[in-house]
Amino acid sequence: MAMLGLNVDEGTMTCQKLYSLVTDEWSSFLVLDIRPSVHFNKTRMKIDNVINIPEELLKPGQTAEHIGIELSQQPRRQWKSLRHKVDFLIICDLETEGPPLTQPIKILIDAILRWDLGKQYESRVWILKGGFDIWRRMYPLHTTNKIADENTTEGGVVSLGSKSPSSARKCKADEK
Repeated sequence: MAMLGLNVDEGTMTCQKLYSLVTDEWSSFLVLDIRPSVHFNKTRMKIDNVINIPEELLKPGQTAEHIGIELSQQPRRQWKSLRHKVDFLIICDLETEGPPLTQPIKILIDAILRWDLGKQYESRVWILKGGFDIWRRMYPLHTTNKIADENTTEGGVVSLGSKSPSSARKCKADEK
């Protein structure tokens, strides 16, 4: 069942839906960007309430509280105060389209749903369809360091990666 940029059966949210939350004053959200910290520090979403929970921190069986302890001060504050109160809790990696989910996403979902005892969440967990890759292609003005690419070589030469610009249009077409 799909509605307004959400696929309830898959648990995915389109980039357009996330952008509508950014511009909507009535809904609250928290984006959990699980890309490696080196990639997050190079380029990230330029919107409020995005924290990096690097995939290298995520270990099977980890509690949500332990994940928070591993974060630096500012993300830790947001993690502790917002994760269970927001209308939309969104996990973003580089390019996950939906099921089957990657291991880091599964670990974070388990930490939230199974190992966060005593917390009552306002939102289910949503996966950003197409991840950061589609977001940066669709909303470059809401992305830091727009020319950075996840596939940048050590010599500093930027690769176009394996995705074509039509990937962004595909995300839009999927919503219809």
